[in-house]
Amino acid sequence: MIYTMTGPNSFALQQALQKHIETFVNLHGDFGLERLDASQLTSDVLLESMLAMPFLAGKRLLIISDPGGNKLFTEKFPLILESLSDDTNIIFVQPTFDKRSSIYKFLKKNSDFLEFEELNEPALFRWISEYVEMHNGTISSADTRFLVSRIGSSQRTLQSELDKLLSYQSAISKEAIELLTVPTVQSSIFDLIDSAFAGRTTQTLDIYREQRMQKIEPLYIVAMITWQLHVIAIVKAGQGKSADTIARSAKINPYTVRKSSMLAQKMSMTQIKSLVSRTRDLERRLKRESIDSDEALLELLMHFN
Repeated sequence: MIYTMTGPNSFALQQALQKHIETFVNLHGDFGLERLDASQLTSDVLLESMLAMPFLAGKRLLIISDPGGNKLFTEKFPLILESLSDDTNIIFVQPTFDKRSSIYKFLKKNSDFLEFEELNEPALFRWISEYVEMHNGTISSADTRFLVSRIGSSQRTLQSELDKLLSYQSAISKEAIELLTVPTVQSSIFDLIDSAFAGRTTQTLDIYREQRMQKIEPLYIVAMITWQLHVIAIVKAGQGKSADTIARSAKINPYTVRKSSMLAQKMSMTQIKSLVSRTRDLERRLKRESIDSDEALLELLMHFN
């Protein structure tokens, strides 16, 4: 059997891969399990490994990462599979494929092709609720939304933070989330722009000071603001389309698109372009000139509203 695992959701991909491995090991033991990185091996070594017969095990499971990174291997690939033993199962792991490549087209057609996309907002919230319930905890829908807005939509990060919160108390609350978690830079930058655009000067200064206390450098903050404005511009240009459609087209997380849409509704495209231009000018100045970076960045933020 041949499987292909791909897609931007690395958490879901690794979970599915681990489940396959555990099932195989439980049935056949770990003697037949082998991991190979196609990009680091010659095509001959890969060919030899794939065609080898099981040793000390009735079945073999090969985990082959980055098959698209070995050009000679991809050229020989269809012929290799014709000679593959029925006792050998292969899982190809390639987070990102060139969809024009021959190996992508071949695997899409001739393998059990599993594509792991980032979860949209309802699916992500449902996953959090189910994970907490599975670990005998509770969390309200409002606190679920607050947690994601605070630390982002990465399932790997969320799982780690949920484990920490559940070990503190089974009933996860907003107070516990504020006490035990640290807002991501991306989340803080969104709040920074939202606050600056709304003219909430005191809150803007507080958020900025928090970032600096966490040793986030002004140049990095400027880069993140530029990125967030870029996302807002994409969302603004895509008005009328669903968040999932915009996310797929722009290769942005669906949750980020939905969150950015709140700011996009408040801004005109002219305003967004002006802010992007101002921010990029400041980024160039920070790199080339000796200026007070904190003062310059705060001055930029005061011009957002």
